[in-house]
Amino acid sequence: AQRGAREEVGVPVSKRAMKPAVLVTMQLPPAAMSRLEQHAAVTTVLDQSDPRFAAARAGAEGMLINPRTRIDRELFARAPKLRAVSTYSVGLDHIDLAAAEQRGGCGPCGQLAPRA
Repeated sequence: AQRGAREEVGVPVSKRAMKPAVLVTMQLPPAAMSRLEQHAAVTTVLDQSDPRFAAARAGAEGMLINPRTRIDRELFARAPKLRAVSTYSVGLDHIDLAAAEQRGGCGPCGQLAPRA
């Protein structure tokens, strides 16, 4: 089965929209999670030491994080599909901006990848 795809009667698999894989590392209010799940295949793992984090990170195209989640060179190296990181914080101290620049740039307000 395709990740994030819902059964759409009469629509060929090749025409179905694939939802991007998003790793969330914080508790979101139910309404926010529901809205995110409308647009993404969401995996929530609250602790980077949890073994599920590594598996989710490897396939993640986006991450929604808080300051407890460190984004550094090692994380970028182990997340080959990662295109965007959004942080729920005021500061960016938990994000290695030099590594983000090397990965593909750092846009306005700490946006790590241009919008698709």
